[in-house]
Amino acid sequence: MQTTTVFQTDDDGYFLYPLEANPLPFAADHYNVPFRAVSTPPPDAPAGKCARWQSAFAATLSEFNIGAWTLEDIASEQPEPQEAEAGTANNPQPTH
Repeated sequence: MQTTTVFQTDDDGYFLYPLEANPLPFAADHYNVPFRAVSTPPPDAPAGKCARWQSAFAATLSEFNIGAWTLEDIASEQPEPQEAEAGTANNPQPTH
């Protein structure tokens, strides 16, 4: 049985992992592609970037496979610390 590699995306289109799709039993040229997976491989993402699938079609349609990958910045999960201003409640200044 010949399989084909497809590329799984999450609900927002971000690449998750490659996987193998099996051919349908009575249509050897058609594959059982999982929901939100596409056949176009994502580009290599440099450090700090991730691949995201963009399609004009809903994921419930077979045309979802028509689209393109984009590279996006990976959002930091921790906000950058902000310096407290002198004399604020978070950083009281000693009084003499």
